[in-house]
Amino acid sequence: MLRQFLVLAATCAIGLGGAAQAQQAAADSGAMVRRSDVPVSARMGMHVHSYAMKELEAAVPERDIMQPLFLRLILLAKQEATAISCEGFEKDGKRMIPVMFRTLQPILQGAEPGKPNPKVEAALRAYHTMMGGELAIFAQDPDGFCEYSQQMVEELGKSEDEKSLLVITQAP
Repeated sequence: MLRQFLVLAATCAIGLGGAAQAQQAAADSGAMVRRSDVPVSARMGMHVHSYAMKELEAAVPERDIMQPLFLRLILLAKQEATAISCEGFEKDGKRMIPVMFRTLQPILQGAEPGKPNPKVEAALRAYHTMMGGELAIFAQDPDGFCEYSQQMVEELGKSEDEKSLLVITQAP
């Protein structure tokens, strides 16, 4: 569990590295970061992810449930966008279903079959919002997006147990 959380945190850090470096440089100097100093792809990701997080927080106020759910959804959305956009990657549908189910499990508890579940609805909206954002980031910087995706797949691939979040494969 701790390893998975660290992998999630590391993956998010890699994805927001440019923005974090710009913010750290500004913090060190005491200056404000100009928006133009942060790479466009990092600004796009931060904007889409912050919107998705606000929406998810409204439906899932329990931080101990919402935060890991949000991080897992980011990783799954990025992987699906990678499979759609980057040559050489394929989504493993047989793997995606149980991983998504396991991701949603904490908000499925207590749900009544056949009745609406606002938490699940918000999570799926957040997932699709983030996937759309990832597709836009690809459109803005295809090479950078696919290079980052390669790093993400390598990092996620280090955990080969049944709890791994890796849902894409490299095409033969």
